[in-house]
Amino acid sequence: MKSVAKTDNQIMYQNAVNIGTEEITQEDLNTPILKIVQSTSQDIENKKDGSFYRTDLKKQFDTVKVNLVYVSTIENDNYNKTAKEKVKVYFGFYAGTNEPFKMYLRGWGIAGHRDFQTEVMSIKNKYQIPMLSLTVNLKTEKQTGTIQDTGKPYTIFKPIFEIEKNENEPVIEMKTDRISFLVEASNRFREISLTSVNDEAQNEVPVNKEDKVNPEEIPF
Repeated sequence: MKSVAKTDNQIMYQNAVNIGTEEITQEDLNTPILKIVQSTSQDIENKKDGSFYRTDLKKQFDTVKVNLVYVSTIENDNYNKTAKEKVKVYFGFYAGTNEPFKMYLRGWGIAGHRDFQTEVMSIKNKYQIPMLSLTVNLKTEKQTGTIQDTGKPYTIFKPIFEIEKNENEPVIEMKTDRISFLVEASNRFREISLTSVNDEAQNEVPVNKEDKVNPEEIPF
């Protein structure tokens, strides 16, 4: 097989790049996962607790800059498999790229989700813009404590959603082509996701400062 330059490939196939895959949709593709590395995380080489792990690159990052385009809710077994619990699933793209990911939040991570969505709701009402127009810096925060029932100490890392701002005003995506891409992606993810009423309302949920961390329910 002859090896040709990338520019030659683009010229040769510019009108035929989708031949044979016209009916492939997001349902047919695996969406890579973005997850927080915890002490319980496995199969990660030289793992660094508190970092973000991209399953597509198999690399760890201290922080990640993203556009979050859709959030859904699913039910899953809790850590001890004794009951069902709600799990939030965020779909997004790494900022400035078309590289997708999904991220699961449960247990202790739900508090960060609520804080973020409360701020998103305030921004949405003030500026009349959707969540996907914001650039979000994902970070983690270390939390330590003692399991009440056993007295065993624990350390976990919970997610922090930091909306990028300039002079205390949110940085808003204004490029038409990028906005169109994110809106289309949001609609695609909506089609393949299980949703709740809260999801459709961009998660109009109250901030509950009494949320308790259950270290036995680490999702990763």
